[in-house]
Amino acid sequence: MAKSEVKNISRLIVLVALILQVIFLILLIVSLVASSILAGVPKSGSLLANDILSFFSGLVLIIIYFVFLALNYLLVYLRIGRVSYKKAIAPAIILGIIEIVLGIFSLYFLIPGVLLLIAGIALSL
Repeated sequence: MAKSEVKNISRLIVLVALILQVIFLILLIVSLVASSILAGVPKSGSLLANDILSFFSGLVLIIIYFVFLALNYLLVYLRIGRVSYKKAIAPAIILGIIEIVLGIFSLYFLIPGVLLLIAGIALSL
């Protein structure tokens, strides 16, 4: 397989990871909104501390996920698009590993992390 084909495949893998991240981000937002609406239904006359805690933890997860989405786009996808393959290798591998580790806490990070790691390794060949 020629190097240009590997680079194009790597760009496609990163694009798939970004598309999955957008889909997962939308799912996170919808689930947060749905849980907030359900938490608004009075259970014993007032909101419980667990409902407020779950809302803020979901909000933090969405913010972290959005930051990783932006980093993946800016540091990996745009650099591959500008044919700066060597500059995209380290961010792809590092972000992939970090997302795999975060996948322990939320599976939304795992699949894009694995795809980024594969793309980073393929770019280094």
